[in-house]
Order: sequence, then C-alpha cells, then structure tokens
Amino acid sequence: MKILIVDDDRLCRELLKQMLRAYGERQFAEDGLIALSAMHAAWDAGQPFDLVCLDIQMPNCNGQDALQAIRQAEAERGISEHDAVKVIMTSAFDDMQNLTSAFSLGCQSYVCKPIDEDVLKAELRNMGLEPLEQSPGGESEPPLKYVNIGRGETAESASDNAAALRILIVDDDRLCRELMRRILGQFGQCDVAEDGKEGIAAFHIALEDGQGYDLVCLDIMMPEVDGHETLLGIRKLEDEFGITGLAGAKVIMTTALHDSKHCIRAFREGCECYHTKPINEAELVCQMQKLGLLAPQHA
Repeated sequence: MKILIVDDDRLCRELLKQMLRAYGERQFAEDGLIALSAMHAAWDAGQPFDLVCLDIQMPNCNGQDALQAIRQAEAERGISEHDAVKVIMTSAFDDMQNLTSAFSLGCQSYVCKPIDEDVLKAELRNMGLEPLEQSPGGESEPPLKYVNIGRGETAESASDNAAALRILIVDDDRLCRELMRRILGQFGQCDVAEDGKEGIAAFHIALEDGQGYDLVCLDIMMPEVDGHETLLGIRKLEDEFGITGLAGAKVIMTTALHDSKHCIRAFREGCECYHTKPINEAELVCQMQKLGLLAPQHA
C-alpha cells in the first residue's frame, strides 16, 4: 500500500510515519500544494496512492482545499469512486463544522489530534485497510509496552528478551513522547512520564525494584520540575542506591533548546548526550550506539 502523509508539523509527520510503518510505503508532503504535486506524479506513473492522511490546518493550501482538488482531479482523470484514494483527515479541530465539511468533500475518516494509535488503526480497519504481515523493511513490527507513570496505563511487554533495554522517556509534549516511544520501542521496554516529577518517581520505583533504566530521554522545558532538576534528581537517586560511574543510566537530553548555556549545564549535571528537536531517528540511534547501548547492526 502506498501512503501519503500531509502535515506541516514535522513531529506529526514523524509520528504518523511510525504508526503506519506496518502498512506500506510512506511518502510525505509539508502542505497541500506539495501533496497535489505528489498525487499527480503518482497517477502519471501509474502508481497511485492508496491512502492519504491529510491535515486540515496548513499554509499555502489547507487540507480541505487539497481534498477538494484531489477529488476534482480524480473526476477529470476518470477515476471511479471505487478506485479513488482513501483519505483520513487528521486535525486538531473537533468541531462539527470542520468535520461535516471534510466528509462532504469526500474524506472517509476524521481523526482528531493528538492522534491515538488505537483510534487510527480502528479507522483503517473500518476502511478495509490492514497492516502487512511484515513491515516494508522486511522485519516484523516489534511488540511495544506503554506505561504512563501516575496514570496506570499499561500494555504488552516490549520484549521477552532479557537483553532488551529499559528506557524512560520524560517529556510534557504528548506528540514527542509518542514519537520517541515508537522509535525506541524496537529496542526494549519503554516507560513514559509526562513531567519531571513523574520521571523522578518512575526512576525511583525502577531502582527499588532492582530494574534500573539503561536509558533516560529527558526533555528540558517542562512545567514545575524541568529537565535540569530532573537530571539532578536522577543522579542523586543513583548516589543513594550506590550506583556510580558507568553503572548509571545513560541520559540523552531531548530538547528544542539549541543554546550552549543549556547544553553545557546539562553535561555538567551528568547527561551523556544532547539531542536537539525535532527528533531525528537515525541520529538518535547513532547516539545510542556511541553510548554502547546498541550494536552497529541496529542502525
């Protein structure tokens, strides 16, 4: 299946890329005009898209205008309704006006942001779209665990392999947490916390259980307890438990702050790596390799 993901928000594109990896080939467009160009190129090549995930609020050409243009182009090309591309509108707007307008223009589904993976997959099933037995890269999708500390939400274990990493993701942005979970879930068990206070609590619980984390991905800009305070709290807990030096958790700061002041401060407080947002999967994996968390074949 060929999928076109259209969104001006890079995080949203990356999140949908991860969620849809088991469904087929994915391409991306940053606005409606680029999406229309991609659609025409695919039609001309005789390899049309099967599914478009289309955001509403975009510059230049918004999602509703793009959807209208897609349906008009299909009519001009003599593409029947049966062969028309299936469209899921992905939008932060959940009002009736935008919803009814989208369906009247010809979408098959409407998913509100922040996107819930279970909701998205249910909508795909309702549209008759199922994941491939294997992902496009030839590897089966890894089972994941999602734990929201303080909310009591759990799912299946990430891996039965004792060598799987234990990873804690601390970020107050839901999209960032979900994207990181999707990227890192293939390497082990991922727990998430929504702020520094929850992150420190989760880290403490893990140490008490004798199952400390191998990796902590920690955002800096968070309310109440920011990333700097959280990192200090994590290192203090390790000292209290007699964990020193290389035995401690590896900490990657994941932040939108590019200035040297925060970077230098984070390293002084005990982080091993500094990764600026938006998250780049290849760069993040490379950093994990340099920290000795992954073997080279995981690249």
